[in-house]
Amino acid sequence: MDPNGASVAVLLLVLVGFCVSVRVWEWRRGQLEPSGLRSVADSALSGVALFFLLVRPFVVEVVGIPGDGRSMRPGFHERDRIVANKIGTRYCAPRRGDVIIFRAPPAATDLRPGQKRLIKRVIGLPGDRIRADQDGHLLLNGTSLAEPYVAEPMRYLPFPGPNHNSLALNVHQGEVVVPEGKLFVLGDNRNASYDSSQWGFLSLDLIEGKASAVLWPPQRARLVRRGLAGLSP
Repeated sequence: MDPNGASVAVLLLVLVGFCVSVRVWEWRRGQLEPSGLRSVADSALSGVALFFLLVRPFVVEVVGIPGDGRSMRPGFHERDRIVANKIGTRYCAPRRGDVIIFRAPPAATDLRPGQKRLIKRVIGLPGDRIRADQDGHLLLNGTSLAEPYVAEPMRYLPFPGPNHNSLALNVHQGEVVVPEGKLFVLGDNRNASYDSSQWGFLSLDLIEGKASAVLWPPQRARLVRRGLAGLSP
């Protein structure tokens, strides 16, 4: 079975099992008539409906690495299946270092029409100032970032520089300034990533979920930790 389908099936079975177990418990306690076994079947169907109507669209979803999987190496690979936490992004503002899944913005699809969904790491929040030093390491609001997750320092220097669209990136005094309602996102594999450095800022309303865990393959299964250690949210 495809690992993505297997993971979704596990979530579905857990929910159905819970609904059925409640009905069986009531039946054994005599709270249901013998015909209550029909209610058990109804509960199973309710669990299926609940999963597709509530859990998957609004709570959690298991997704494959979208876009070009190389862009998030070494932490994420092309065949990885990850848990996308939708509640965490629906009701809470993203934090620096979060790995998020989002719908490709129009500027990204204009340059690459095949892009529909992407995964990147949040680097800058509204109001943040971002640039790179001469060695390709990022500075956020004048502070050098410790980024143990990156594959290598960026090579497209200077950043931002004359080769970048200063208007699209909102460059002031040699720094990218993140506008209100936007995020600045980059891939961990900086030199092989299609991200904000090319198509500009990401609107908050395009975010679909935050990567919370890697489920597949088993040897890479883990919780996804937030990056940018040492910085306040």
